[in-house]
Amino acid sequence: PSQRATFSHPHRHSTDVIMDRIAITVIRIFLGLLFLAAGIPKIGATLQTLATIYSYQIVLPDWLALAIAHLLPWVEIAIGIALLFGLFMPVTLVATASVLAVFTILTAQAWWRELDIDCGCIDFSALHPALSVLSTPGGATLRNIVLLALTGLVAFLLRRRNDSSHRKDLDV
Repeated sequence: PSQRATFSHPHRHSTDVIMDRIAITVIRIFLGLLFLAAGIPKIGATLQTLATIYSYQIVLPDWLALAIAHLLPWVEIAIGIALLFGLFMPVTLVATASVLAVFTILTAQAWWRELDIDCGCIDFSALHPALSVLSTPGGATLRNIVLLALTGLVAFLLRRRNDSSHRKDLDV
């Protein structure tokens, strides 16, 4: 059986490739908007961000906590923009996963220690009151795990796409 030019890999139909591209784009834009929505309100709210950092009750020198409070909004915004526009995806995905991993560890330790804190996350309760659970340490931990999984899915799909393109080039 002959392969048509629409196949990117002998076992992957062009529909699969299109679905991968759609999934990558939708997840990338979703994550990008979340990061922008998390970072923008923190601009100019350094003291509030600093208070949130201290509420996690982790041992940090004051200078480091203050540096994080100043830099965090810009890191979140940079990641958000890079995700939205699909820029530097390997680096962007590593940065996204790294930030989400740190957030997951912080919220998980707050949840485990039963700290009654606001995670400093996006408040989704305006959409529906039940979504306020996502601002609790437990809800934020579970949400971050889902976001990490989505980040991993994008990395997997991009890798699969790149591997398929490379194999196609070799099959010429």
